[in-house]
Amino acid sequence: MPATFGTFGPYELCRESGKVTRQSLKLFWECVSAKSGFEDLPKGMGVYVLTTKIGKEKFRPWYVGLTRKQTFGSRFYQHGHNKPNSPFVRLAEHRRKGSVYVFLLPRTTSPTKLMKSTVGEKKRKTKVNSIRELEFMLIGRCWAVNKDLLNVSEKTFQAGLTVPGVVNYKLKRSDKAASIFAAMIQ
Repeated sequence: MPATFGTFGPYELCRESGKVTRQSLKLFWECVSAKSGFEDLPKGMGVYVLTTKIGKEKFRPWYVGLTRKQTFGSRFYQHGHNKPNSPFVRLAEHRRKGSVYVFLLPRTTSPTKLMKSTVGEKKRKTKVNSIRELEFMLIGRCWAVNKDLLNVSEKTFQAGLTVPGVVNYKLKRSDKAASIFAAMIQ
C-alpha cells in the first residue's frame, strides 16, 4: 500500500532570546493553519524538520522528528521550551541567531485529508511504520547536509554507514562500479 505525505512549509517559528515559548508556539500554529489551507494541519501526524536560516543562506536542517501517536501540535508543546533535551533548547544552544523554520510532512489519506492520530488502533500499523521510515530516511539526508544534526541515535548509524560512491566514501579512480552506481542514483 503506498504511503503518501504532504509537504508544507517553511513556516517561521519565532523565538524570544533564542528560545521557543508557549506563546510563540500558539502563534505559530495559528499561522500554519491560516497559511497552509489546512485548518487541521496541527492535528496531523507525520514527520517534521526544524531548520534555520540566516540572511540569504540556504535552509539548514537541525532536527528531524515524528509524531505517530500524537499530533504535530501536541508534540511541539511536549518538547517544551525549558526541557534540557528538547530540540528547541538544543537548537538554541547551537544557533541563537537567525530564524527557525519548520517543514511539516503529514501522512495523508487523500489529497485533501490528513491521517489522524492512531492511538489505540492496531489496524493502521503499516501507515505508522511509513512515518518512522520517512523519518529515518530524512535523518540520513539531513545529516549529509549538516553533520551537527541534533538527532543522536540515528545519526550514529548514519555516521557508521559506508557505501562506496554513495555514503561516507570519497571515490577513487579505481572505483568504476561505485562511480557508475553513484551516477545512477543521483
